Amino acid sequence: NVSIKVFLCNLYNVLYQVFKDEGKTVLDYEGPRDADCIVEYVKGAQGPVLTEVRTEAEVRGHAAAAERVALFFGKEPRDASRAFAAFKAAAAKVKPDFVVLGSFEAAVGAALGIEAPAIVVLASYKQEKAAGEKGERMEAMKEGMTDESKIREFLYNYGKPLVALASEGPDSKILSKTTLPILHMIVPGKDANRRNMYRNRMTKVATKYAGRLAFAVSEADRDGKHLLEEYGLSAAKLPTLVVRGAGEEGAKYRLDKNDEETLKFKAAAIAGFADDFLAGRLVKYIKSEALPPAPTEDEPVQVVVGSNFNDIVMDKSKHVLLEMYAPWCGHCKSLEPEYKKAAKKLRKLAAKSPEKYGNIVLAKMDATANDSPHPALQARGYPTIKFIAAGTNKIVDYGGDRKADGI
Repeated sequence: NVSIKVFLCNLYNVLYQVFKDEGKTVLDYEGPRDADCIVEYVKGAQGPVLTEVRTEAEVRGHAAAAERVALFFGKEPRDASRAFAAFKAAAAKVKPDFVVLGSFEAAVGAALGIEAPAIVVLASYKQEKAAGEKGERMEAMKEGMTDESKIREFLYNYGKPLVALASEGPDSKILSKTTLPILHMIVPGKDANRRNMYRNRMTKVATKYAGRLAFAVSEADRDGKHLLEEYGLSAAKLPTLVVRGAGEEGAKYRLDKNDEETLKFKAAAIAGFADDFLAGRLVKYIKSEALPPAPTEDEPVQVVVGSNFNDIVMDKSKHVLLEMYAPWCGHCKSLEPEYKKAAKKLRKLAAKSPEKYGNIVLAKMDATANDSPHPALQARGYPTIKFIAAGTNKIVDYGGDRKADGI
């Protein structure tokens, strides 16, 4: 939708795209905004989407020269293969991040131990070799080979580093495209030796969780800053482990053990935290401000925080209109007096006719300081306003007038 993209471009000034094949292929650039990464991406997007190889030596040569290789192995006639068509469509979108190969030679499949049709990712990172791993990893896709989106998901989930450095451009870009839950170790900043020590320990653990968890090391003075804020952590108590479920609304979990052995952060402690997460043994962390006072005549809007969210917003005896705002948002500041005026009017109506208006709540939550535990009640911009119906908790987007009477 061109109009939406133009709007977003004007709003954020961050939309970068590569057009290929006379505009038939459009690639969104979602990587870091620094010159080296942009140049690397544009260079990677050049040339044909797929390079055909005829021998195992060619495959190995490409794998030795690149960190990530995506390979399709099939039989002729290739144009009759739905899997090959889906792979080519996926390849057009992942090519800047992967060397993309195709082969239809039986000898190649035999040498790699795969049968047609097959989609394979080969990954090889210097850090993993330095940590004592075998170096090259090879994983074959087991299902979904005719689904372009599943192919891309497979390639990014298995082609990423075993443990990414979340502060570094290339690692950060690949990590951002995984659909797996991400387990972070947050380490003190400005100590590369300790950072690398912990990364090597995590690398030895990560192989066990391939396809189930992604791992990353984050530095407190760089990318780890936002994690400290998101998880309510202090830089004085590092290193530590956190993990977030898959997707934007994934639940957050913190390491809650503080025994001496765990705090050494050896491989067994890291694996234990990963196992506890996958087994559902961890307690969700909900970021929350302190409980607010009850609404008054002068402050009639019900304040919601993370810890009272369900009690107020999901109370089935109430109709709730919830505004999720950011303190710095200009639109939110403009809405505030009208929202407050609407709450005062409804308060007066409730006093006169409690049976009709007594179960209506106007509420607001600072979404930058509090978590919503409900996946359908997340701030997608500011303000985000949702109506939650009594009885059913049905959620409806509020798109009405932002004056008191309209509210």
